[in-house]
Amino acid sequence: PPFYFFSSVFNCLSLIFIVLLLLLIRVYFWTVDSYKFFKNLGLPYEEPKFLIGNLRNYPLISKNKHQFYFVEEIYKKHADKTYVGFFKFRKPMLMIRDPIICQQVFTTYFEHFCNRPGPPVDPKKDPLSNHLINMQVADIHSTELSFDTNDPTSEANKDYITESIIMSNTFLFLTTGYESTATTTASVLYELALNEDVQEKVRQEVRDHIGQWSYSSIASLKYLDQVICESQRLHPVNTSLSRQCTSDQFKLPGTDVYIPRGTHVCIPTFAMYKDPKFFSNPDRFNPENFSKENTKQLKILCPFGEGPRQCIAKSYSLIEVKLAIAHLILKFKFKRCSKTDVPLQYIPEKLFITPANGIWIGFEKILS
Repeated sequence: PPFYFFSSVFNCLSLIFIVLLLLLIRVYFWTVDSYKFFKNLGLPYEEPKFLIGNLRNYPLISKNKHQFYFVEEIYKKHADKTYVGFFKFRKPMLMIRDPIICQQVFTTYFEHFCNRPGPPVDPKKDPLSNHLINMQVADIHSTELSFDTNDPTSEANKDYITESIIMSNTFLFLTTGYESTATTTASVLYELALNEDVQEKVRQEVRDHIGQWSYSSIASLKYLDQVICESQRLHPVNTSLSRQCTSDQFKLPGTDVYIPRGTHVCIPTFAMYKDPKFFSNPDRFNPENFSKENTKQLKILCPFGEGPRQCIAKSYSLIEVKLAIAHLILKFKFKRCSKTDVPLQYIPEKLFITPANGIWIGFEKILS
């Protein structure tokens, strides 16, 4: 009869509604519980919004700003704090605002922060991607910071470097050596085109030091080193770096707070590069920021990371950039053209800093 039919439908709908309601309640408490992370630790933090955390100005949410503005806003808002927490969805992120402690995370405290956070990958189904994406240190008994190192001849270490690890590191070496080199070279050429006095000084240094092309002659181009460092400060490939706590507990320097295993730490490199406390007139291109007299700035700049987990292709990339610039600057003058954007505008949705209209400059051949 119709009555029993509608009664059954009503009961089914009621059951579905109850299940959905219970599920929503579970999701709510699951999310809200994670938002108590920094409060329980006694650390200052940005008050999160339900589900999105502090991502209301994040490019994936707002699509009008690059992610470095999102990190920079939090950095500036808490100028008097050493540590400040924020949330990516429900994931707590601990921002460290002190460059000295940031360096210590990469070096002195490396054994506590030897992993980089990465997306989940099934190591059994896709072992190569597991090494490519996560690149985590699963078992470290000693590091290069220790007096004793692991015995490479021991049975435990025989199969440590597998074919997959070799392939993944080779892939990383080539991609970082190509992509970061191209990006850095383009940004250096862009700044040289806008600053012709700096360009001429680099050109003269190359003429004075390059009798013949060799590793030592390229390495002797100290002013070009300063120009590259300043370009990396203004146009970094990575706007922030992250590490994951791998110890059961780690005491934050200068506090009585212990963070648990798995805590994600954010190093706001780009925000530090733009901080007038570290760089006077931070939006101005000034290679003297990295002269011998300003060596403390070099400790703040870390485009390749620092410590044992720094970019595997760091030296290779820098030599490539210097070699490319040195060859080009002897043959061409770099100038603005009608398509040159000043300042550069960036694509919000991109993970890395990507100029919206590309980098355009003019080349004028130098007549010998």
